[in-house]
Amino acid sequence: MQLFPGQIVAEGESLFQGFRVKAEDAKRLKELHRTLQKNKVSQEEMKEVLKRERRRAEKALSNSKRNVCYNCREVLHLLRW
Repeated sequence: MQLFPGQIVAEGESLFQGFRVKAEDAKRLKELHRTLQKNKVSQEEMKEVLKRERRRAEKALSNSKRNVCYNCREVLHLLRW
């Protein structure tokens, strides 16, 4: 699935602020953004919180991609050496 020129997003992934994250994390981050706006948090603090949470979501995505089966390259199960 391609959303923007040069941005390829796999199934189960989404973009948040131009960065690839898991789809469920993108939903959570968007809800967090709405909540922070509703609570009238300062722009600087909102930016820091969203950046920290987005990085956490990016790391979770990269960790999930690292654990793949060596035989078929699927993420759902592992076949060790």
